[in-house]
Amino acid sequence: MQTNESAIALDSYISQLTAFLKAKGIQAACKQISDQGAQLEICGQNVPVETRDGGAEIVYSSLSASLARELMQFEPVLNIAYVQPPLIGSDESGKGDLFGALCVASCYCGQKEYSALSKMGIKDSKLLTDKAMLGFEQRIKSLCETEAAILEPARYNASYKAEPNMSILLGKLHARAIDGLIASTGCETVLVDKFSPSNRVVPYIKSAGANISEFPKAEKNIAVAAASILARCEFLRSIDRISEEFGLRIPLGAGKQADEAAKRIYEERGYEGLYMCAKVNFSNISKAISQ
Repeated sequence: MQTNESAIALDSYISQLTAFLKAKGIQAACKQISDQGAQLEICGQNVPVETRDGGAEIVYSSLSASLARELMQFEPVLNIAYVQPPLIGSDESGKGDLFGALCVASCYCGQKEYSALSKMGIKDSKLLTDKAMLGFEQRIKSLCETEAAILEPARYNASYKAEPNMSILLGKLHARAIDGLIASTGCETVLVDKFSPSNRVVPYIKSAGANISEFPKAEKNIAVAAASILARCEFLRSIDRISEEFGLRIPLGAGKQADEAAKRIYEERGYEGLYMCAKVNFSNISKAISQ
């Protein structure tokens, strides 16, 4: 399974790697470059960089252990322009909200779908109103194959108790949605909006040939932007269902209004009520119970 390096074009990869090493006081010289890759000289060793799937990655097999460890610290910055269709984009919503589900959505885009979504004006959900997103949702689903993986609050709370790490839960949700689309489309190039300092999706992907790239602000890519809209819409529907069930407008986020809503629900329905509508590992819950 390949990881994020494969999404970086060769020239950008070498430039970033050279700058990374220079900042550490290590000189790197490019001895040879071609369509197949490049040969660098670093610390007196030949370092092969191969082009694979339109990107680049270091070949570590011939390197000393010390140099390999040094180079493994290098994390290139994605140039979104190099991640072209066909690909699967994946994003999440709800991780910073006290109430509602934890939602992941993945969206497959071939060249035709990618072009249509671009012309439609698809962009990162954070740049759109809720009304605009809900309007885009059905248009995205009519054009693209999509997959969602959702943990409603009660299931989230049970999962978090068994595995008390939000990033691991998100990694598993992303993997479930992505694996579903890989199975139905055959596409193995995947771009994920990075949600943790370490790569959390790759360990849980079942598809052996998957090429997973996890990068911050990946919503600049149309496929990830579409996925961000789908995930947000799933989350908003979760909030609507909870609002209807509990008879009050459930606030977004985890601020003062969320504190007030949690206190009211606790007073009316106790901890069991909070367990069914909120992420009980959030500090807002202990605050609501102690008041």
